[in-house]
Amino acid sequence: MLDHMQVTIGIPPLLQEALPALLKQPDFRDGLEDGHVAYHECVEEDDTTPWTEENLIAFVERNLSGNVYHREKRIAHCLHYEVTPYFYSLGFVVSWIDEIMTR
Repeated sequence: MLDHMQVTIGIPPLLQEALPALLKQPDFRDGLEDGHVAYHECVEEDDTTPWTEENLIAFVERNLSGNVYHREKRIAHCLHYEVTPYFYSLGFVVSWIDEIMTR
């Protein structure tokens, strides 16, 4: 009987609004694109090692934490280069999560 039932997952209204808004951000889109490319360059095609929840949390923290972002901003200022936009980093991480979840 369950095979004949249609299951729907409700997406919260805030998320429904946030995704299209994020996709309008050029830095986010660039991060998505570069992240998918980097994933395929860094992870071998036959690597079937599963990502654990702890691995995923560590990856997100390394790339998106406020401390890391602010440290990069300070270093960039001292070395006279531009810091990676946060929306770029967010897109990059989202693309890796997409790759991890669909492999």
